Amino acid sequence: MKNQINMAKSSLEPLTKETVAEIVQWEYEAPYDAYNFKGNNDEYLLGESVWGVEQFCLTCDGMILGQVACQFEGDDLWDGWSMAPEFTGQGNGATFVSRSLCPRNSKGKRSYWTDTTPCFVS
Repeated sequence: MKNQINMAKSSLEPLTKETVAEIVQWEYEAPYDAYNFKGNNDEYLLGESVWGVEQFCLTCDGMILGQVACQFEGDDLWDGWSMAPEFTGQGNGATFVSRSLCPRNSKGKRSYWTDTTPCFVS
């Protein structure tokens, strides 16, 4: 597995112009190409007002491992994530998900996960 990485030092960080510029270039191979960021005008991802509030990226040693979204809907918290394409299918999925859990769920709210792009949990 050529792109299996040690995520022990990874951390959730607010999105920045630089991280978003990289994420919007992500493309996945078929049949997962429906999840491509490239070519999609994702206003939610591009909205700076939600960076560090609802939108984060998981980083490690200067690499962006994935994008994480955390949204409250009433008393429910929805967690969603997208792993960077070069790390999918490499045995990173379970660790990526565990390291990407939303930091905003400190009030004991119900939490729901939505896998917004393939992360191939294994």
